[in-house]
Amino acid sequence: MTGRPLLPPEIPDPRLGQNAASQPHAAAARARLRSVRQRRPEDPGIRRPARLSGPFATGLRWLFPLAVGITLWGLSLRWIHVENLTDYGLPPALPIAWYVGLGVLLLGAVGAVGRARFQPFIAAAYLLACILVLYGTLPLILDVPHYPWVYKHIGVVRYIEQHGGVDIDIDIYHRWPGFFAGTAVFGSLAGRPNPIAFAAWTEVFFTGIDALLVWAATRTLLREPRIAAGAALVFVVTNWVGQDYFAPQALSRTLALALYLVLLRQLRTGAPRAILRRTVRSAGVHSRRPPLRFAAPPGPTWPLPVAVGVVLLLDGAVVVSHQLTPYLLLLGVGALTAAGLVRPRWVVVAMAGLTIAYLIPHFAYVQDHFGVFSSPDPFANARSEEPPLPSSGKLAKTTGLILTGTVWALAGVGGLRRLHRGDGRVLPLILLSIAPGVILFGQSYGGESILRAILFSLPWCAPLVCCAVAPMTGRWRRRHVLAGCGGILLLATLFMPAFFGKTELNLMNADEVQAGDYLYAHARPGSVAVLTGATFPSRYGARYPEVDDVLITDTFGERAIRPSTVNAVADFIGTYPGRGYLVFSTAQEVYDRVYRTATAGALRAVETAVRSSPRFRLWYATRNTRIYELAG
Repeated sequence: MTGRPLLPPEIPDPRLGQNAASQPHAAAARARLRSVRQRRPEDPGIRRPARLSGPFATGLRWLFPLAVGITLWGLSLRWIHVENLTDYGLPPALPIAWYVGLGVLLLGAVGAVGRARFQPFIAAAYLLACILVLYGTLPLILDVPHYPWVYKHIGVVRYIEQHGGVDIDIDIYHRWPGFFAGTAVFGSLAGRPNPIAFAAWTEVFFTGIDALLVWAATRTLLREPRIAAGAALVFVVTNWVGQDYFAPQALSRTLALALYLVLLRQLRTGAPRAILRRTVRSAGVHSRRPPLRFAAPPGPTWPLPVAVGVVLLLDGAVVVSHQLTPYLLLLGVGALTAAGLVRPRWVVVAMAGLTIAYLIPHFAYVQDHFGVFSSPDPFANARSEEPPLPSSGKLAKTTGLILTGTVWALAGVGGLRRLHRGDGRVLPLILLSIAPGVILFGQSYGGESILRAILFSLPWCAPLVCCAVAPMTGRWRRRHVLAGCGGILLLATLFMPAFFGKTELNLMNADEVQAGDYLYAHARPGSVAVLTGATFPSRYGARYPEVDDVLITDTFGERAIRPSTVNAVADFIGTYPGRGYLVFSTAQEVYDRVYRTATAGALRAVETAVRSSPRFRLWYATRNTRIYELAG
């Protein structure tokens, strides 16, 4: 072998120099060489690697960032430690890999919405991944459900499971038992009688279902698949109110969104009443423009009696599950009906009849314990009854309000932009975004009415936010995708402290839950549990009606946690026929520290006084919980 390339004899070796090029047949030789090179790939003995092409291959390439984001998030879980969170909650405890993974998923989701060939399954995959990262991180790293108030809801379910029914004389939960009774039936069928087995994942479940309902409702109204997918994503990163945990409110909002979807698909008219069109024009939003355009609604696929029956069935499930949601539904459906966007009109009348008929037998109880109407002053009703927070604790609430204001501002821009161009399809979204706020003119709901108004407004603001950045017609260009990326990162940045800023108050230790279970299983009937903070898993047990629970600061004042209060607490417990218990736990210490009701030193001093007092004896103890029983 000489090391020279094997060439046909009539083709000169290029290494022979320029003299070869001067040969008479040089041009023909070069042409022959090109011909040979072109034929080589067709040689059956030479095979190229197969290459994927088409939409499927493009989809696989778009799923690569999804895999990267999920991998980074999964690896970051081992580095998350929540034992010593500060007043700023979970965000400072999350590793860089967690944030990078979330950022990759969010940007990938926006890219999937704005790519040249939109594929819903890719957008849905990114959406579900974002839900898992934002709402599934804590359930994966914790041993028990977070949020201490989850456990009183579990207690109601356990009562129904044990007794086979409800007792309306116990509390308001037994008067609106839909969620609890349904969960008890589900747990029995699934072989999980204690809902603690799945309660931690309800936030992931309900957020996922709600996001898909927002997607479907937006697709029904606007007929724009990209905006529908984007609306679901915006909803996920703005759902900061935190009402999707194991509670009746979570189920009620999901049922409400399902009701709206049926209403908009089966009972929507083609255009609103003329008075609404004139109002929009007189407001200057739509002046000097062609008449408002309204897409013809999809033809109803269900007979009218079936559609109305499903709407009333969903409304009935809401009515028996939650006290406030039926009225928020009436406001939304009433607005659509008054605008002429939903027919027949008597549907909202039937819904009102269901709501009022269920309230009548419980009216006296609600009036005596809570009050049916609070005040016509919306500012007074919007005022929170939460204890004063330190400056660090106010960050979560402040960023939540900033996030809400940002969403409302962008939604306003999106709605006005569409109306200005004559697109009347956004009118139902605008009405449903505004309607929940009317509740502030009559009910404070324990200082939470503003949060519930936000909760029911955000799903309908999300599509309007997308309308603020999406092109009116035609394909998405790079500037639209970049605007979407910037917008989603801004919303996610505000969401993190708003949603996770109070995590230190929401965490429960497994042995604290075990202590709560033991307390309600073994406490004497007619006894009382005096809590040193509001974050103990109280009422967690089927026997919770037999044991009263009181917060020490509610009974003895804001500065009750001091050694001199011990005898007064003992005297108070002694007034109960079954005597009672004084509870100390780590979660309650965190509560007292955050709300400044007591310092850690003061709480330890109180427990030392209790331990040395002859009036108390240690009844139950774990690593994070000590329960003292009144002696004698």
